[in-house]
Amino acid sequence: MSAFVCSKNHIAAVASYAVAKKVWLGNASAKDSDFKSIYETLARANVASVCYRYGDDKPENYRDVLRAPKLSAVQHSAIQIVKLCDCLDYQSCETDGWRSSDACKLLSRIRDAAINSLPLYDDAEWAIA
Repeated sequence: MSAFVCSKNHIAAVASYAVAKKVWLGNASAKDSDFKSIYETLARANVASVCYRYGDDKPENYRDVLRAPKLSAVQHSAIQIVKLCDCLDYQSCETDGWRSSDACKLLSRIRDAAINSLPLYDDAEWAIA
């Protein structure tokens, strides 16, 4: 499968979810004013990955995607966010150090928040004897 830059709507949906679920950012929980930073962190990582993968591609070709849109009230289901995170992770993993990057850690926290909010998650056993 070819690497591609995810759409603004895709990245914005993930960033919006982080804000809505108050995902931990390392020093505080996400709030509305963090949307732009979250969006841009994820978008930059995705663009860097695609440009790394296809050496003749340049970040300036993605100026529109790199500019954060306004925070939207549109919300997606938790399972949709998990899938969007998985896609964004796959499309952003080409650069060296992706797994230890701030963007990867942030995306993982957003994905975890979505998993933890799935129906029946709290009812499932933590361990089985």
